Amino acid sequence: MNRVVAGCALCSASGLLWMGLFRLSNHLMTQLFKAKKWSVSAHHIMNMSEAIVSSLQAVASSACGVVVVVSCRHDVMKAVHPLASWYAWVAGSYFIYDAIAMYQVHLASLAEVPKRFTDRVCSYLRRRTLLVLHHVVVAFVLVPVLVYRSGLGDFFVGCFYCVELSGPFTNMRVVLSRLASRLQETRLPFITGGFVVQCSINPQRTGDILKRHECDGLNDEVTFWNILRI
Repeated sequence: MNRVVAGCALCSASGLLWMGLFRLSNHLMTQLFKAKKWSVSAHHIMNMSEAIVSSLQAVASSACGVVVVVSCRHDVMKAVHPLASWYAWVAGSYFIYDAIAMYQVHLASLAEVPKRFTDRVCSYLRRRTLLVLHHVVVAFVLVPVLVYRSGLGDFFVGCFYCVELSGPFTNMRVVLSRLASRLQETRLPFITGGFVVQCSINPQRTGDILKRHECDGLNDEVTFWNILRI
């Protein structure tokens, strides 16, 4: 019971942190663009704020993942690290926060916001059905599984957290696209951003999958190169 209470407290505190970072980045960018006299819509500013917070969560997730993987690499099935379970609470709070942030971004994108709350929610759900469903499943299905596991496979949970490593690069594309009108003098940021995204996502996620399979097959003397040839 104490563990559940501590987890709920961590989830609540981290949820407030994500929302606070979203509000802070939104405020700072609004003031920055006003100072520069850039005409950037409230919708685009909120969208970029969401991307910035998403990047911070990706960095935190990847850092926890690396710590867990390094600590548990000697025994990929039975080695245990507390971050594997505790960070799940933080990740769950992030997905709940992000569903709320996406709702606010959606409202900012509307030319006319419906007066009734139910109409606003229905409009949001119609537009973001799959993404909202993804967030709900992760927060209320996957997170409890990660928290209440039997204690096996922390190494693979760490690998799962490391998948978020590509997050900052994909979110860079969002920020660059929203500032397109201000960067139209040169296409270098877009070329560089696209190159970095493609060079980071595919090798990183492919390498993560191959490494997990290699470690899973250690008892059968399956090497990385065996897997790569398969």
